Amino acid sequence: FSLAHRGLLVMDNLHLFGDQVLQLLASTFDARSVRVARAARSVELPAHFQLVAAVPRCLCGAPTTLDCVCSDPARARFLSKLRGVLLDRIEIVIDLDRLSGVDPLNPIRDLDITRTAHDPIADEVLPTVAPVDQHARHALDEAVTSGRLSHRGMASAWRVADTIQRLTQTAGPIGLDVMLEALHLRYGNPDGAPYLHLTPSPR
Repeated sequence: FSLAHRGLLVMDNLHLFGDQVLQLLASTFDARSVRVARAARSVELPAHFQLVAAVPRCLCGAPTTLDCVCSDPARARFLSKLRGVLLDRIEIVIDLDRLSGVDPLNPIRDLDITRTAHDPIADEVLPTVAPVDQHARHALDEAVTSGRLSHRGMASAWRVADTIQRLTQTAGPIGLDVMLEALHLRYGNPDGAPYLHLTPSPR
């Protein structure tokens, strides 16, 4: 992990890594460092990186969800390994089909994005640096209240919404549409249902 410090760590077939490695990965996200112990000595190495991880949709390796031949229980067991502590630390989850050769990043390469994963907005200044309107805040609060997001996940989703706001060069506070897109990107929407069944927000 330390070799990827201030860089990009790519882990293909993440589901094939052992539970001990995944637990270490989760704790490294919090500490931004990794401790290596040998006999009576130990050393702490920096490990602050962006993670890009890939997993197949299921054990059968079907190219699309419609082609999957796995049973629902088998698919649930397969996905359960990656849920919980680790998923709570991953900010964006995207279901991808095979890429066509078109560069998906081309439209945003020339945008001036000054903030990076190595210089994130601190949780306590999010309301000041990335203000949200009351409807977007209501969506965040309801996601936490319903148990869909932890408080750590709420801050992550807020930062993703701020990134979307800047990428789309939208003025003003972060609105409901942008926030729902950030929440959708956090856990995906495999069954086509709305991410949240929102109660009316206060006026």
